Amino acid sequence: MSERKFAQGLIRPGSAALMRETVSQAVRESEVMTKPKQVEPLDYETFVLKNRNVLEGDSDRDMLVFPNDDIQLKKMPRRFRTTKSTVPPSDNVSGLFVRECLKSYSSNWSVLHWKYEPYSGSYAQLPRSDIPEELIPQVYEVDIEHDAKEDESALKRTMSRTVTKAGYLYLTPDRQQESGRINISVKSMKKRFFYLKQQVDTSYVLEYHKDDKKLEAKGIIYLDSLVDVVKNPKRGKFAFELRMQERALTLSADSEQDADSWMTILRRVLEVERRVSTAVSYSSFEENIPSAGRSESLHESLRQSRNPELQKYACETERSIREARQEGRQRLYKLYRHEMQKNERLEDEEEPKVDFYGERFGMRLLIKCEDLTFRLLVSLPHGDKHTVCQVEPYFTTLALYDIREECKISEDFHFDINDPRVRDMIPKDIQMAPEMLNANGKMDRSQPDIGSLDEEWLQFRNQALFSVMRPHPEIYLVVRIEKVLHGSLTQSMEPYVNKNNDTRLGLKVHRQMSGVCQRLGHYRMPLAWAARPLLKPFTQEIDTYSEFTTIYRQDQATLTDADLIKYLGYLKQKRVDKLSKLQSIPGSIQLTIEPLTPNLPNCLTPSLVPVRPFPEPPTNPVTYEVQEFLPESTSSYPYTSYMNNLYVYPLHLKYDTQKSFTKARNIACVIEFRDSDSPDATPLKCIYGRPGMPAFVRTASAAVLHHCTAPPMYEEVKVALPLQLHERHHILFRFYHVSCESPKASIKKRENVETAVGYAWIPIVKNGVVTVDEQNIFVAQDLPPGYLTSDPQGFGKGYAGPIIKWIDNTKALLRVYLRLVSTVYTKDVHLQKFFAHCEKMDPAAEAIDNSETCNVLKVLHAVEIGTFTKFLLPVLNQLFRLLAMDVNEDVAQNVIRLLIHVVHGIHATGKADILHAYVKYVFITTTGSITGKTIHEELARNLTVALRPANADLILINNLLGHSAFFFDIIIKSMAQHLMGSDRMKLPRTERFPTDFQFRVQTLVQAIVQHIISKYKENGTETHSANVGLANFIKRCFTFMDRNFVLKLVNLYMEKFSPGGSKVLYEYKFEFLRIVCAYEHYVALNLPMVRPNAIRNIKEFYHEFTLSDDFRKHHFLSGLLLVELKYAMREYRDTRKLAIGVLRNQLAKHAFDDRYASRRQQSKVVSLYLPFLGIVLENVNRLILQQPPQMTSSHSSAIFANGDVSSVVDLSHISMPSTPQRGSMVLDPMNRSSTLPNLGKEQVLLSHVGAGSLSNMTNASSLSNVSDRSSASSTSTLQEKDVGEMGDSLKNQINHQRSPSGVQLSQVIRYDKLNRDEVRDLLICFLYILENISAELLLGWWQNCTETELLNFFKLLELCLENFRYPGKKSLFMRQAFVENNPQQRALTLPSRKGPPGGPIRAISTYTERTTVLTSISEDVDSHTALLMANVSSEVGLIILDTVTLFTSNFKAQLQLNNGDNTLMYRLYDIHLHYLQTGQSETLTRHVFATFRCFINSYPEALFEGSAQLCGSLIYEVLRSCNSKLQNSRADACALLYLLMRSNFEYTGRKNFTRVHLQTIISVSQLLGEEVPLNNARFQESLSNINNYANHDKAQQLTPFPGEVKDLTKRIRTVLMATAQMKEHESDPEMLVDLQYSLANSYASTPELRRTWLENMARIHCKNGNLSEAAQCYVHVAALVAEYLKRKEIFLDGCSAFRSISPNIELDESNMKEDAGMDDIQYTEDTLLEKLEMCAYGLDQAERWEMMGQVYRLIIPLYEKQRNFQALADAYQRLHVAYSKVVDVMRRGMRLLGTYFKVVFYGQYFELDDGKEFIYKEPKVTSLSEISERLRNLYSEKYGQDTVKLIQDSNDVST
Repeated sequence: MSERKFAQGLIRPGSAALMRETVSQAVRESEVMTKPKQVEPLDYETFVLKNRNVLEGDSDRDMLVFPNDDIQLKKMPRRFRTTKSTVPPSDNVSGLFVRECLKSYSSNWSVLHWKYEPYSGSYAQLPRSDIPEELIPQVYEVDIEHDAKEDESALKRTMSRTVTKAGYLYLTPDRQQESGRINISVKSMKKRFFYLKQQVDTSYVLEYHKDDKKLEAKGIIYLDSLVDVVKNPKRGKFAFELRMQERALTLSADSEQDADSWMTILRRVLEVERRVSTAVSYSSFEENIPSAGRSESLHESLRQSRNPELQKYACETERSIREARQEGRQRLYKLYRHEMQKNERLEDEEEPKVDFYGERFGMRLLIKCEDLTFRLLVSLPHGDKHTVCQVEPYFTTLALYDIREECKISEDFHFDINDPRVRDMIPKDIQMAPEMLNANGKMDRSQPDIGSLDEEWLQFRNQALFSVMRPHPEIYLVVRIEKVLHGSLTQSMEPYVNKNNDTRLGLKVHRQMSGVCQRLGHYRMPLAWAARPLLKPFTQEIDTYSEFTTIYRQDQATLTDADLIKYLGYLKQKRVDKLSKLQSIPGSIQLTIEPLTPNLPNCLTPSLVPVRPFPEPPTNPVTYEVQEFLPESTSSYPYTSYMNNLYVYPLHLKYDTQKSFTKARNIACVIEFRDSDSPDATPLKCIYGRPGMPAFVRTASAAVLHHCTAPPMYEEVKVALPLQLHERHHILFRFYHVSCESPKASIKKRENVETAVGYAWIPIVKNGVVTVDEQNIFVAQDLPPGYLTSDPQGFGKGYAGPIIKWIDNTKALLRVYLRLVSTVYTKDVHLQKFFAHCEKMDPAAEAIDNSETCNVLKVLHAVEIGTFTKFLLPVLNQLFRLLAMDVNEDVAQNVIRLLIHVVHGIHATGKADILHAYVKYVFITTTGSITGKTIHEELARNLTVALRPANADLILINNLLGHSAFFFDIIIKSMAQHLMGSDRMKLPRTERFPTDFQFRVQTLVQAIVQHIISKYKENGTETHSANVGLANFIKRCFTFMDRNFVLKLVNLYMEKFSPGGSKVLYEYKFEFLRIVCAYEHYVALNLPMVRPNAIRNIKEFYHEFTLSDDFRKHHFLSGLLLVELKYAMREYRDTRKLAIGVLRNQLAKHAFDDRYASRRQQSKVVSLYLPFLGIVLENVNRLILQQPPQMTSSHSSAIFANGDVSSVVDLSHISMPSTPQRGSMVLDPMNRSSTLPNLGKEQVLLSHVGAGSLSNMTNASSLSNVSDRSSASSTSTLQEKDVGEMGDSLKNQINHQRSPSGVQLSQVIRYDKLNRDEVRDLLICFLYILENISAELLLGWWQNCTETELLNFFKLLELCLENFRYPGKKSLFMRQAFVENNPQQRALTLPSRKGPPGGPIRAISTYTERTTVLTSISEDVDSHTALLMANVSSEVGLIILDTVTLFTSNFKAQLQLNNGDNTLMYRLYDIHLHYLQTGQSETLTRHVFATFRCFINSYPEALFEGSAQLCGSLIYEVLRSCNSKLQNSRADACALLYLLMRSNFEYTGRKNFTRVHLQTIISVSQLLGEEVPLNNARFQESLSNINNYANHDKAQQLTPFPGEVKDLTKRIRTVLMATAQMKEHESDPEMLVDLQYSLANSYASTPELRRTWLENMARIHCKNGNLSEAAQCYVHVAALVAEYLKRKEIFLDGCSAFRSISPNIELDESNMKEDAGMDDIQYTEDTLLEKLEMCAYGLDQAERWEMMGQVYRLIIPLYEKQRNFQALADAYQRLHVAYSKVVDVMRRGMRLLGTYFKVVFYGQYFELDDGKEFIYKEPKVTSLSEISERLRNLYSEKYGQDTVKLIQDSNDVST
């Protein structure tokens, strides 16, 4: 079975994409994609020199001349976090590496201070740019939501002042009044509550409500037309009749007393009305009507008015109105900034902040060790009491372990929490015995300086500061506990685990340990350990739980860190099977863990240097900073302070196989640090002491294991290394056998405690490098002098060392690990050799061994990046110093390669910030002492060499490109330091640098650009970085070099790019432009409005508005930016957005720059961008999204949308623009003949007579109605087969021409629409220029513009109003909710413009349907965002108002041409009306009305003599404003409408104001037909205010004017009363249409009014689906126009030509009467043609195809008269289709035009319809049940559910 064609179209893949791509390519190729012409910049230096006097004498010289204090070289003192510098004196230091390190840690920062650097970034980085604009509260009608309670109270207050009488009366129904029935029962009358009220104009109204509690009026009776009040007993016993001028109204009371009371007061009202009327009439007859010659000017007569408002208006002038608009103005870009930042990538804008080098810490924790308690305790005396404490002293350490990395990550923190009574168990002499033994009695200079620190204050510490660089849950806090050596570990542990809680046991152990401490107090043994996680497992928060609940006994076999980490893993995994093997000791450890608080006092670094703040004497306990050990894999940072410590870890002594000593079981390892192996040498006092010891000691010992011949050790010994190390510095290990048993002899000598059992040593320095990592060393039996010269394996010749006996046959028995934590020594051999080689290089030597230097440099590539990072400062300093030395090219290239390697490695670790910091704070240029080479010259030369194509090292080139910014920054700083150091900054720029250097820079730039363009695909990241770095380099060159040379560099860069290239290259180019244009003196560099010759005429400003060679030469950068923008507008959307964004941000920067804050300065800045006006005018048609280009004759168009090209829109849903009416004065005077091919064969009209569409026939209020006032536009759908033809056609349409204003126009008008963001950004740039441009410049440009350009310019203004229209808070919320729930959706470019009510909503129906589901979301709109948008909208409106008033003030002759009946006036007038159509803020509306008042005074001919359309459109919008919810807007609208009447009256010589009178009635009818609710208190108040103006206008009291005003308001109220009846029947469509028809017939004498109500009827029919009836309404409208043309002798047949369509037409439309208003109607043959086309399409939609021939018999002659052959072809085509359909339906018999039903009404509730039969027509197939249900619901709601009964049988009904 074959598929349907529709289904086939659905599954065809990629058809839309294919069409878009084809059309887009055609459009792009149709524009000649040529490269922009390159223009050489002006010789800036010569120009400035020649025009120095002009520049210096300018009032704004600061923005024209570069400042002299632009840059300064500052020395900033280095700040230390310690109280003093940690760097020791380096006078006697011999090593170059150590000297350079010390120098880098102590030197001051060298900073290049750019005074105006804050102005060299984006607009967001400007100083004080983040200060928000003070938002002004704006009141919009759309945001006003009436509160029922407030309305009720306000209405009650009003009634209390105005109500004369109130009470219940019976009201005769309107239809009974009209029928004249006499037998009206009270039951058929409606009881209503009446109020008799006096209006503001002293007239009276009778207002009736449903009851006395309802505040909403059901109707109003205006008593100003009351003739008499009489009784009417025929209608009822208490009935009386109000006889009006047009009709009579019957009322009835409940009693005779009520009736008499009402009649009395109503007769009094009648007397008052007659008095007022008589007074006006008498005055009119008493005083002759003044002639035209006696009429005064409007301002003069207003001054005589008694009304203060009118007198105020009399004093208004154009100047006063303009000055009032300037009050409280805001800066547009400040308001728009929020939207700019919302859509841009901030990371590209903000440069990283470069901080000083400093020490870096991770998570910092303060840990306080509070208590250690075992179950084994003893009670000891404490003063007068006994208190419980430990039985013996404990030695405790705290450290951090990382089980993920399986390593220890902190040094040991030794703390002492022993009770003082227990601490004293160890005698001082025993504890200090090793120190006293090694003291030589001389002053020891080896001890590091601790300054004024108190040794006793340092001894006992219990709190430490830990740092964790990489915190995670697998970091554990481990506490080790040791005790005084006492036998075996098992024996010592028994009392602690004994479950017998006997206090005597504790006393026994205490006494026993007291004796042990007297003998072995300085030896320790392991006891226990405990551990807990540092952080919580999931949240990674600090685990502040302060107690270790489990303490494990220390097992002799598992002492090492590796064993400990293994058990920590068991703890993490909760391996009970493993942990159960560990014996726990009853007890607890109390710690306090908390985050570091700022400014912790009395803290010391790991090297015991006080940290700020450090009060002296100390006020707090000492806090130690614990050194963190970072794994080698962890990234590091440069060292910035001096630290030189060595950590010694004896790990294992293998003595189980030695035979040299008989007693070697309880082995104690004693560590010393010595600087000599002579016999009298003593240990250096540089080992950090434990608690209770001095700060530094000479020896340290490890814990002793009882009876262990191969003891594992875990001791950590921290040594403070001397600054100057030599090869005799070494670590000496002494091993002793400790006798644990007490000797039997009474004399306790020391030799009985310790017995030496071996010696071992490690030299610290070997081959100039510090010894580190794990070492296996030999152990000697003795220690002879000169032992360092011995070699255990030195059996060769020349061995001269002492003879040493080695234990266990010269085996390495001791395993030791050394950890170096030093910032002046490195363990890397290559780095040490490099500095040693550099130290040997004498700059004064005649020749340098370059080959050896190259080898040393090449070997440095093997150094780890982490090492380079740590010693970054000395390494980079030395490399740059080497580059400036007298070395050959090979050495220089090796230096460059090494620099690139280091920079790339550091970037790879994510530490680019340390390189930025080096450039900013550390780098200092040097000059070769012999050759005079500078670093910037050598870098420029050697970087170019490295980039040569011959260089085969592609990785090197890519790395150089990726990190070129670093080298460019070095060059810039070197240039600055060189100029300032040599005092060359004072020289002219052309003499500062040699020509050779400029050539090198130019060559370097060329090489970089070439690599960028050729490698952007393969190496995107590197080329992007190179592009940014190059842009910043060129920007900085403006400060130091010849500016003409730098501008040529910009040109050199730009000429490498071609149009139509890759998107990436476009991104590079515009990013380059963005950075270069961000230069802080960009404005001075572009010479704003600086010309060598004075301009004598405004027209000579012409060249400032064109992108001519002269403009681009003088304003090079701004001209370049605008040229690139112009060409980018022809590219794809992404490219366009880049270009628009750069310009937008550049203008934003100018707007926020506080250096150019004044209006005069901003005007000069704006002069740099005047050609942008031409660019945006060239693309004006692309700023209206999803609107088709209007064609005049071809009925076809290609519609481009969605940025590049989108699918063509089916225009069958778009309303056809009719003759311009009120609500849309958008008239396009341009004759746009179709330049695009006929794309389709099946043509459809642009209009659509569907549901809800015909209402827009009257008021087409969208911007799409840009066509000739008499032309009809249509379109067709694009078929796929036409895509290729369209592309071929577009390619052949290329013809550019220059307009007088300099706007480059193309015959091919592009319609590929821009998206919303693009449009708003372009318009904001456009508005910024208008906001700040000087009036002289703008007037000069206008004088050079053609009419077409002026019209496009004003179209742009209207687009600005539309795009920045404030939608209201509720709409903002719905839009925001929609976007949040549909992120893939994008807002349209043009916000939906709110036309007259009842207009089509198809364009936004999808949005409405999608967002109805969001009503459950809270509607709490961000008030700040809404206020911001409101302020933007208001400011945009004021800017446009300033612009149009400037034009109207200076081009009156052009606007008054043909009495204002010209296209320019229409376009300008349209902008004014747009303010009232879209609803502006109350403040802006006040200024708009002031502008209209000025307009009335300036252009009365256009309003009262030219086309009535201007006056009518204005009145239409003013009447809408008279119904505004804003009281001030209503008051201004009333005043303006009154002034219109008054001006019209004065203009006619005080005869009448017929035009305003007629147009007011027409406008009221149109508003009511569009369901605008005018029948309310607000509008009534406005009418009363107008009457009040007339009554109190002293200058008009003796004229007929007040009476005519009153007559006009009466007629308006008559119309309102008629529509009030319609409102009662709005739910009954048949009755509503009947009333509409009656009203249309009542205006038979006024064609415009009749046409209005006929079209309103058509709208109702369309709404109800009655398309045939709607088509007939339009046939009547066309006949009405034809009859009018017959009276004008244009269309002689008149309405009789429609006799064949319907015989009723001639009867209804031939009764036209000519009245005074006929002159204001301007129908033409084009109007008739347009109406006939609407008729034809309406009949087609109604399926009345047979009648289409009759209509086309009238249309075709008109086409033939116009010789519009395309339209004729289309007409015959449509007739062919119509008649084919007739044949088809006749053959099939399947056409349903409607279903008809007979309906009879019975009962008194139906009043006159009682017993009458009606024929109801229902659409298409409507069942009996459907119409029955509809009628039941209709009348049940009207009369009550129980009152209405539906008869469902066919029996006779008894009445």
